[in-house]
Amino acid sequence: MKKIIISGASGFIGKFVLNFLKNYEVDIIDQSKGHNICSQEFFKAFNNDYDVFIHLAGKTNVIDSFKNPLDYYECNTIGALNIAKFCNLKKIGKIIYANSYPYGSPQYLPVDEDHSINPQSPYQKSKQFAENILLDIPGVKTISCRLFNVYGPGQPSHLLMPQIIKQALGDNNFIEVKDTLPKRDYIYIEDIANLFLSIIKSNVNNSAIINVGTGKSYSVKEVIDQIQKIIGTKKEIISQNEVRRNEVMDCYAKITKAWDDFNWEPKIQLNEGLYKWISQLKIK
Repeated sequence: MKKIIISGASGFIGKFVLNFLKNYEVDIIDQSKGHNICSQEFFKAFNNDYDVFIHLAGKTNVIDSFKNPLDYYECNTIGALNIAKFCNLKKIGKIIYANSYPYGSPQYLPVDEDHSINPQSPYQKSKQFAENILLDIPGVKTISCRLFNVYGPGQPSHLLMPQIIKQALGDNNFIEVKDTLPKRDYIYIEDIANLFLSIIKSNVNNSAIINVGTGKSYSVKEVIDQIQKIIGTKKEIISQNEVRRNEVMDCYAKITKAWDDFNWEPKIQLNEGLYKWISQLKIK
């Protein structure tokens, strides 16, 4: 049985991934338990030997990163440096790292792993610096998963999909968003967890960077339409026509490398993922 250590286990992705690791021996690095990856002191709490490190911890609010960039470099970049030292010290053979989308406005579609890097926020820059650090650890195979737009149960409430679902289920007769036009590649969180399992089980020979998406993009308007169809509403859609700073109008991933390297492809289409999520909310 492989031994796994995971950071960020109480976060959106971390909670879901933990449910898929029940057949493994798992230790958790978590801020709620007093562990701080920004300090090497967290080393002292973990004396076991590990086969795999899953690194999910970090600060994730893009808007806040413009206001407090140093906090993001400290947590996401210096934190990755401390994890690199930990993995080197413990001779951990494999790291799975959850990176963010780093490409900026695509020069071509679909976006492959060779596309030029152009992170658009301090958050994305701090995550990209972390990727560079983790890929350079001697003797460690790091798989950096460049996640496109992950969605599903437990997603932070300030993000787009939870806001749309909340309005669709609410009492107002309209759904209001900043802009209905931007298109994104939405990947359901269960597909992420299955990818991590595939990487854990694989016998990787080298570090790798892989895009993680579905290879399709949907506009905000299309997402709203699908959510309303599932819930059974036909509310008016109001757009503020507000273009965000450094907005990307369309992007979707080329995902053949994930299949070639780890025999993984997404199984859950957007309408199915939204149905799974919304059904849970209705039951509650």
